Amino acid sequence: MNDTSAKIVQDHPIATTDIELGKRQLDKFGYTVHESLISADEVARTRSRLEEQAALELEQGVASFRMANEITLGDRELGRPAHGALPAWQAILALPNKGREFIDLAMNPVVAEYGRHILGGVPFFMAQSTGLVVRRGSGGQVLHSDQQPIPFATPSPVYFHAMVALSDFEVGMGVTEMVPGSHHWPSPRIGRNPQTGKAESLESFTSEPMVCKAGSAVIFESRTWHFQGRSSSDKTRLSILNGYCMHFMRPQDDYVASLHDDVYDNLSEAERKMFGFEVVAEYTGRVFPRSETDSRGSVNARYPYIPELRSGVDRRAIRFEDMHSDES
Repeated sequence: MNDTSAKIVQDHPIATTDIELGKRQLDKFGYTVHESLISADEVARTRSRLEEQAALELEQGVASFRMANEITLGDRELGRPAHGALPAWQAILALPNKGREFIDLAMNPVVAEYGRHILGGVPFFMAQSTGLVVRRGSGGQVLHSDQQPIPFATPSPVYFHAMVALSDFEVGMGVTEMVPGSHHWPSPRIGRNPQTGKAESLESFTSEPMVCKAGSAVIFESRTWHFQGRSSSDKTRLSILNGYCMHFMRPQDDYVASLHDDVYDNLSEAERKMFGFEVVAEYTGRVFPRSETDSRGSVNARYPYIPELRSGVDRRAIRFEDMHSDES
């Protein structure tokens, strides 16, 4: 349903293209749906690249996946399913290494505007970028919040997600479900069934399925209770889950260490900042050269290469500006 009145309905958000309404809905409910975040052409190009990558990771035996009806606290298989079967759930990890389309999506200015609102202007960078392929039989998730690993409540979120739909999200396709207003509550309790060994929620709750059109984004903060539903549909659901965290948080994916050299070399300064190559208040994000020819560094602070120095040993430090000169 499109927004025309710029009002918030009583019990859940409405899909909107109005960022200011989206912000108010985030404040009240812990999530919002922003329609038409990316164009139909961007959806097609990004989806094609994701589908190709997913298929080749399966073919080459390096896929991250679960089979039908598997539901855990996070365990997954790595490799390929037996006998050429398609997995019910597949994650394509570290997307910035796998296509320019994913870097462009990570830098979306509308998402950045939501991020500044959610995190109160605190600098943030990308914590993870993961493609998701969900098919019939996907077992879903246990109810949780993204701050589940933090052992104390926080007065504001430290993390947020933008889940970008690359296919329509319909009921029955294993769409993510949100619990409105749960960002004001402690993280949900999770137990393990002693008979089955499976994780189960210990909470009573009412959730809302995130139904939306391809190109839309579900924006939600890290304290909001949510889970992926079970898929009973013959349609495949595709999405990209981009997560962003405050600068002092340890990210899920360490892009400073894991970005491929050719990817790093072709990033703009703004893109390098988004992937963690920025020092905030001389406090977090310092990147020191790993060798005397290392090209990586914080975009706003350049540190010299300084090895272990000992008297009588011919090892010298090199200033950053000299590291790539003809004399070095």
